[in-house]
Amino acid sequence: MSKLYPAAGDARIKEADEVLRIGCLSWKLRDDDNILLGQVENQFLKFLKYRAELLKNEKKTQKPGKIKYR
Repeated sequence: MSKLYPAAGDARIKEADEVLRIGCLSWKLRDDDNILLGQVENQFLKFLKYRAELLKNEKKTQKPGKIKYR
């Protein structure tokens, strides 16, 4: 950032501050989104494992751990 303000010049300091603020918010949203998406993926994988076990127990799979596709 030590180069940003001199490059922006005195007339554009507020604009540079706004760009930095938006960039920081964007980064935080992206991080939060990645965390939430990871949690959704984890729950989905747990569901798939659970459902595969149910199908296996109902003998609706070709081989243990392999699900039949239509």
